[in-house]
Amino acid sequence: MELDESGDLLIGPTAGGGHTLTARDYQVQQKVTTLGTIADHRIVQVLTTIHAGPRVATFGGPGVDGPPAQWKSLLVGVGANRYVEIYTLQSNWGLFQIGSAGIYGSGPDSIMGTDDPDTGNGGGCSDAYWWFDKTGAYPVDFTKLEDAIRRAIPKEGTYTPRCWALHPAEAYLESWVQRLDAKCHACGGLGTVHARYRIQSGVAIPVSVRFKAEIEQ
Repeated sequence: MELDESGDLLIGPTAGGGHTLTARDYQVQQKVTTLGTIADHRIVQVLTTIHAGPRVATFGGPGVDGPPAQWKSLLVGVGANRYVEIYTLQSNWGLFQIGSAGIYGSGPDSIMGTDDPDTGNGGGCSDAYWWFDKTGAYPVDFTKLEDAIRRAIPKEGTYTPRCWALHPAEAYLESWVQRLDAKCHACGGLGTVHARYRIQSGVAIPVSVRFKAEIEQ
């Protein structure tokens, strides 16, 4: 908590009544899970949930009835009892709906992914995907898939390449296509794009891409 990047969880400041905030003003729960092993790298997930006590609210923090802060950390084994953190997410007071990361596929082309939706109405998220070889973890390259989708949809359209649209367990993407100049969040629809892909050496290779136009009423 002393290393919190946002400053929302603080140890040391003086709260109401002259009380100095300490670790005792928070209730901390932590769950450590081994997600699996890819390319001989053990992958560990650490989920931390932090409930603020009543005196934190007097300093300007959330009350005891507010949603807890949650932190996610993904660690990759790189040697005997040595791990490297490749991902961290701080969801302070309910900003993200934090769930577990997952491993998708099998064999040398399996990947790990994490996807935590935000609580806004724009369909945003914090997500990331990695492929592994004996030297470590590398971001999955979706460029070829994205290029194939752009060729399939109308030039005046845009789509969502990640978050809710990407389904790594099925190696599938489905997204509503909207006009670039749409005047609102839910208008200007052109149709839906459906794309299937496969992972090859860390690259998402398009298998099939189909755009289905909306029928005008």
